[in-house]
Amino acid sequence: MKKLLFIIPSLLVGCVTGIYLGYDMARYEGLAISQAMPESAQTRRCETIREFEIFQATSRGALAHGCEETIGRSCRGQLVFIPNQRDIEFFDGKRVRVTQNQCFVFYGVHRYRTVEDRERSVPIVWIRSR
Repeated sequence: MKKLLFIIPSLLVGCVTGIYLGYDMARYEGLAISQAMPESAQTRRCETIREFEIFQATSRGALAHGCEETIGRSCRGQLVFIPNQRDIEFFDGKRVRVTQNQCFVFYGVHRYRTVEDRERSVPIVWIRSR
């Protein structure tokens, strides 16, 4: 009987803790997948570049080259990170373009590790309305 008085509350506490942590992690994952542009980035000046080509998509966004110069079908230009935003689906090879009433702004730095275990940092590019 004494064992039951100890086991039942322990199970109850364990279940409640598991449910809470599961809910908290789901909320965190949602933030990582869809990011909002920081308010201070909305006042940045628009860049002249209008298109980027993704070469590596991740769950948090994509690494892309600016289409400042094209070689064949590939873009060559500044390497940037584009976080998930505005319901844009990223995949390797996709070109992300802005419309006439939109522009790209640089705000922030994204750090990542390469397969050679080197740390790299690139600017973060956001899409905003003009």
